[in-house]
Amino acid sequence: MRWQGDRGKRAAPANRWDNDGTVIAVAIFGTVVVVMKLTGVIDWSWWLVTAPFWAFGCLVVGGVAFMFIALSIDEKTFLGKKR
Repeated sequence: MRWQGDRGKRAAPANRWDNDGTVIAVAIFGTVVVVMKLTGVIDWSWWLVTAPFWAFGCLVVGGVAFMFIALSIDEKTFLGKKR
């Protein structure tokens, strides 16, 4: 039997963000906005300037919390029907 090597197999990505440019785009945008704030080009609050870095995390946490609450509600109790 002849050794086939790695023919037909795809290499695993180096990290989980390799196939998605969204994280890189948000990081670049956030860095540009911070530099603009530090140089005085924009006069936004720091909450708004740092939003690209923390807003995605808040959306994920909120989504997980919503799913947890939605899955923990009993359908009959939610609709007002008691057993």
